[in-house]
Amino acid sequence: MKHALAEIRNSGILVISTILSMLFVTGSISANTAGKRSDESLSKKWAIQFEINQDFDLSSFEGGTLSLKRITSPGRAWRLGLDLGIGGSDFDDLDFRGDTLYTTGEGDNDHYAFTLSLYRVFDTAPSDKLKFFYGFGPNWGYSYTKSTSRSVNTGGDWMKTQNKTKSWNVGIGGILGVEWFFADNMSLLGEYGSTLRYQWNKATRVTTYSYTYNRADERTTKTWEFDAEAVKFGLSAYF
Repeated sequence: MKHALAEIRNSGILVISTILSMLFVTGSISANTAGKRSDESLSKKWAIQFEINQDFDLSSFEGGTLSLKRITSPGRAWRLGLDLGIGGSDFDDLDFRGDTLYTTGEGDNDHYAFTLSLYRVFDTAPSDKLKFFYGFGPNWGYSYTKSTSRSVNTGGDWMKTQNKTKSWNVGIGGILGVEWFFADNMSLLGEYGSTLRYQWNKATRVTTYSYTYNRADERTTKTWEFDAEAVKFGLSAYF
């Protein structure tokens, strides 16, 4: 409990520091960027958003697969983030005792996951080149992992182990940031976000032996988490 309170307190300090930094940056830039966006700029209804990473590489801003913003009215927008992942691998394993081969093994791993977020975003000055924005909305996630391994020793005894993990989460998040339009259809933004999330996880392990002894273990966990993200910087392309 003390650890959770300390985490929330530290997150609060980070939020306040971020807001003050954004206010300072906004005040410093506004003198040089005062003005209104053009009618052509205001007519744009869609945007693809990218995160600017440490080495100035671009990746999706909200979700690893897709980050899309839809303007519904002046000062109002929806932002969708989608992340999809799927993968698998096979492996072989040899176990030596000294110079003697003791067991041989093989196995495979499979994994897939998705996360989805949907934020309602509000702009404080939709027609200005420099503006604050904030938003909130739900997010969901699910992942499934399965791994199977098989091994046999030189005496002919074998063992098969299968692990499965299922996990899903649901939460609500908030964002706060600053956006600067350096061109009619391009902008730079800095954003801070945090999420309160409930997560359910179930892990099972079944081991089967050649001498008919089987063992099954199962563990289920349910947790609440508060995640505070570091400030991230991005680029938006409007069309």
